[in-house]
Amino acid sequence: MAIIRSIQGQDWVLGMEWLTYDDPVTHDDLRSESQDLDSPWYALRANESVFQCGFCPPVADITRPKKLASLAAMLADVRQQPWLGIFELGEDLYWYVAIRDHYAVQLGGDVVGTAEEVEAAAQRHSGFGGWTRESGTVEKLAELLGEAEAKRTKRTLVKSFAVSRVDPVPIAIAAGVVAVLGVVGLVGYHYHAQKILESKRLTYLAEQAKLATKDRVPDAQQMLVRTPPPSVWLRACGEGISSVAYSTYGWTISGTACDASATRISWARGAGATIEHTPPNSTVSEDGNSATRLIPMKLENAAGSDNSADVQTERRALQAWGQTHDVSVSIGAAEAISVKQHAGWTMQVTIPMPASPFLAGSGLDDIPGLRITGVGPNNQVRQANSPADAGTSAMWSLSGVLYARQ
Repeated sequence: MAIIRSIQGQDWVLGMEWLTYDDPVTHDDLRSESQDLDSPWYALRANESVFQCGFCPPVADITRPKKLASLAAMLADVRQQPWLGIFELGEDLYWYVAIRDHYAVQLGGDVVGTAEEVEAAAQRHSGFGGWTRESGTVEKLAELLGEAEAKRTKRTLVKSFAVSRVDPVPIAIAAGVVAVLGVVGLVGYHYHAQKILESKRLTYLAEQAKLATKDRVPDAQQMLVRTPPPSVWLRACGEGISSVAYSTYGWTISGTACDASATRISWARGAGATIEHTPPNSTVSEDGNSATRLIPMKLENAAGSDNSADVQTERRALQAWGQTHDVSVSIGAAEAISVKQHAGWTMQVTIPMPASPFLAGSGLDDIPGLRITGVGPNNQVRQANSPADAGTSAMWSLSGVLYARQ
């Protein structure tokens, strides 16, 4: 459903169907497209970033659109892509807009309808991550328009293929057609147009999914959802360590650690031990005096949840945890996850543990954005005699990362 809404003294068209093209297409091709969709009104966006066209049926009884422009096209680059917005236009009437991929209005990303209809439209784009969101009423739209005008964004005018400036006969015919479509089309798009748009939408989403898999990197929120919280990761590490006997055939455990997704057990050859009998599934060193075994950590179905915050909030939360437990945590500088995408930030951290990291109740799960990536001995062990020495008495040290939202 397309509507005309007046905002800041100008009339805008909302609710167009947008098609994006890899290469510029001819005027005749766009006309043919509009005929297939039974949508003679069109708005063409053609710049150095994107070539796309929005289509919709005539609104109300207007045969020739005058001084009308697309609101979605006007606001496309008012926020850093990818962004979406849901705005209340009136009683149970909302507008949904979705912008990404060279600031293109997405197919199905310019929708006017009820709350349920715009939520359904947003759900169809939920597979693409990294969205920033805007919401509000017409007043918020007026603010965004002010920002767009301050950037000297040009209006994308809405025109009609049903109107000819040369031959008045086609104008009369088109007007009759528009009048008929105006009655029939109040129910919604024609069945034929719906089938075409749905086919185009599915094809477009499939292509975008391929591009997302190939070119996109997970953002901070997605990384947190895909990885286990600290307690789950540490439990898996501890289970791997405890599954191995301390002494086997005279070989005794000399060290344990966890890295990435595996537990590492190191043995030293004791009195009477030989390489003829070594710990099961272990690799013996060249000199025959040590052995190592890697045990995959059981992390299946151990996904976490998005508890990310901004960089400063996450840093302070981890620092406060360290002060509470009298250990000195190390937090590296914030680095962008991607130089090409707004995906968030990472900060490498080192956490000396005041007690066994495999005991429950450490409170590490409460630190926003924290994920553990390694466990090993603290190589700087000494008695802590003052706050300045705090943390060096810990027997274990954790390595990890803070994922912070953009």
